[in-house]
Amino acid sequence: MKHIIKFRWLIAIAWIAVAVGLFITAPNLQDLVRDKGQIAVPEGSPSQEAQNLLESMSSDSSEDNASSVLVFHDEDGIDESEKEEIAAAADILKEKQDELAISDILAFNEDSLIEEQTVSEDGTTIMIPFQVSLEDQDVDEARENIYQAVEDIHVDHELTGEKFISQDIIKNSEEGLKRTEMITVGLILVILLVVFKSFVAPFVPLLTVGISYLAAQGIVSILADKVDFPLSSFTQIFMVVVMFGIGTDYCILLISRFKEEVANNDSIQDAVLATYKSGGRTIFFAGIVVLIGFSTIGLSTFSLYQSAVAVAVGVAVVLIALATLVPFSLLFWEKIVLAV
Repeated sequence: MKHIIKFRWLIAIAWIAVAVGLFITAPNLQDLVRDKGQIAVPEGSPSQEAQNLLESMSSDSSEDNASSVLVFHDEDGIDESEKEEIAAAADILKEKQDELAISDILAFNEDSLIEEQTVSEDGTTIMIPFQVSLEDQDVDEARENIYQAVEDIHVDHELTGEKFISQDIIKNSEEGLKRTEMITVGLILVILLVVFKSFVAPFVPLLTVGISYLAAQGIVSILADKVDFPLSSFTQIFMVVVMFGIGTDYCILLISRFKEEVANNDSIQDAVLATYKSGGRTIFFAGIVVLIGFSTIGLSTFSLYQSAVAVAVGVAVVLIALATLVPFSLLFWEKIVLAV
């Protein structure tokens, strides 16, 4: 700890440089989530084996093709005029299938067997299944093009399929991440203001955890890109909640302990050393327990649970930051911290 205090400026600059460097050079984590973060059931499960069987039986099982369904619905029941509109929609899709990069269109009005499978018994829903090629377009482009093709059809309709559902999950998780970050930081700031009764001291934990989060996010994205580290659309949300939660908690404990040690030591440096000799040890072992807990989640066979192992990386980075950045903060803002 004495060496950390001695080289505190160099360590602080190194932290900022590493965090900024990882933020700039590391692959975009949200892009990686789109490519590799789909939630899937474990290999060997009945549903996965059935899917593999269907793909092996398909004439075109390329990963660039997505099974899709255009669903038409009317709660009051689809009448004959609406059926004619839906039939017209199927004709439009067939006419523009090359333009839309779709194939294998099954129209309910072509065959009685198809009608049995695509028209609901209560007559409120009709489906038009087909395949969409994503070789030269992404999911959002395919969705937009298909909606534009049938924009003159007035029967309520929605496009669905595994790829479209996955894309919606990713979009919702990204929006949820932004809200989670804002709410988490806002609530923590309020709590810190109440605890420290200062407008400056609360930023010690927030800056410490914020820099840790940037660094951890960069590390996770590099691991995901290079060694297929488990990811999901919830990985960043897990990291934000846990890292800011335990990081702020541990910072509060350290700063509170530091204020007690100041009265029992002759210098600020001695107070910092005493703080870490007693409280620092407790916090370190508490953090190790959390780290081990999230690391073992990686042994799960379910991809969503596996993705939470990224939190272990975040916890490790937070522990390093608590041992290196917080002492710098305590020494640099000693008057502010002691004034609370």
